Amino acid sequence: VGLVHSSACLGLATGGLVTGKVINSLGHRRALLLFWATTAGAAALFYCTTSLPIWLILRFTTGFAMFGVYTAIETWLSISTLDSWKGRVFGIYMVINYLGLGASQYLLPVTESHLNGFLLTALLYSLALLPVCFTGAPLPASGGAPSAPALPKPPGIPQILFALKIVIRR
Repeated sequence: VGLVHSSACLGLATGGLVTGKVINSLGHRRALLLFWATTAGAAALFYCTTSLPIWLILRFTTGFAMFGVYTAIETWLSISTLDSWKGRVFGIYMVINYLGLGASQYLLPVTESHLNGFLLTALLYSLALLPVCFTGAPLPASGGAPSAPALPKPPGIPQILFALKIVIRR
């Protein structure tokens, strides 16, 4: 279980290194569709196998793609929202996000009796994309335009160790 979870975390960390470049080169909508479809496809593929190596690859892929989904959505919201509304928009986004995560727990009894949980996840995840496809909101510029800034690089190991040293001394 730990190895499978670690694979997802490694995918998330790798997503942090690559996702900004993908969004800048494809644009927000196409990058979001790419990451979203990858996540839904990986969720459906879990149903097809019980092989540990395949699950490790799928969990890595899911972690990577989920990082891309969240990054694309949040940068899109940030670029498209006026500064005076950003707090409200992100607050509503987070409430909807957490309500969806919390409500999904109530689907567990349904998956035990009628549907496979992986296929239900892929289906619901795919359906959740429909509002994004039909949005009338203006799209941020694509193709690495100035309005889609490159995401900052995560801190390196020396910076993390330095920060830990400061915290431990206190």
